[in-house]
Amino acid sequence: MKTKIFAAKSFIIDMLFIIIGNCFYGLGLNIFTAPNNIAPGGLSGIATILHSFSGFPIGTSIFVMNIPLFVFAVFKFRKAFIFKTFTAMFFLSFFCDFFSFVTPYKGDMITSSIFGGVFMGVGLGLIYIRDIVTGGTDLLGKIVKLKFPHISFGTMVLIIDFFVVIIAGIYYKDMQYTLYPLVTIFISTLIINKMIDGLDIGRVAFIISKNPEEISKAVIEELDRSTTFLKGKGGYNNHQLEVLMCTVKPQQLPKLKKIVSKIDPRAFMFVNTASEVLGEGFKEYGKDI
Repeated sequence: MKTKIFAAKSFIIDMLFIIIGNCFYGLGLNIFTAPNNIAPGGLSGIATILHSFSGFPIGTSIFVMNIPLFVFAVFKFRKAFIFKTFTAMFFLSFFCDFFSFVTPYKGDMITSSIFGGVFMGVGLGLIYIRDIVTGGTDLLGKIVKLKFPHISFGTMVLIIDFFVVIIAGIYYKDMQYTLYPLVTIFISTLIINKMIDGLDIGRVAFIISKNPEEISKAVIEELDRSTTFLKGKGGYNNHQLEVLMCTVKPQQLPKLKKIVSKIDPRAFMFVNTASEVLGEGFKEYGKDI
């Protein structure tokens, strides 16, 4: 029973994120990129070029171009993936055409590129964090990866997007129509990565000190963070030692450094970035949207 409830809840959340995410994408395309002939890679970039000389609806073009990719994918991927992909494809195409009535921004090109990237990045980020793709280069990248598994998915998508922006520059006979889409792609990719990595980024500190117990006590009392003692062995003198491991939030790192330097100025500490931290004091399990 609980499994069915969880599956139903997950399905509803998937649909909400698909709809909201594609709303953002459609707004970004209709307000900022398409009116300024910015073709930000992928099928939406190709559809933007087609729209500029034929007037054919961008969303409809995207959907039509997605059909052969989708048909091929039906025979290669799981049914659940196919259903979510088709739903995302449909709403992407729908909102790209639906928001064509909004007043476009036709001002500074760099502003259009940046804000187009922001809207599209947020939109795709909301969809990607649910492990869903919207068709286009994402789906093509997954299909090509089946044939060339040694090539990373990100590299494959980047190569495809690069060819699209080159085509845009050639078609519009102006280098700026190659450069501005790259700004949009960079901004959207940056936002997508931040959203996928999550906002619960942590700092993992490893501390080697002669006073690990004292440092641990101070961290627990002053930062309200727990610590873990790891057994270690010095490579130079073979002495047994304890390595103190502590995970803190980024804003707590300066105070942690002060605690360590105050108790043991000769302590050795190195810090790694954890892209996501789950557990008490950070993101809860099952709460990652």
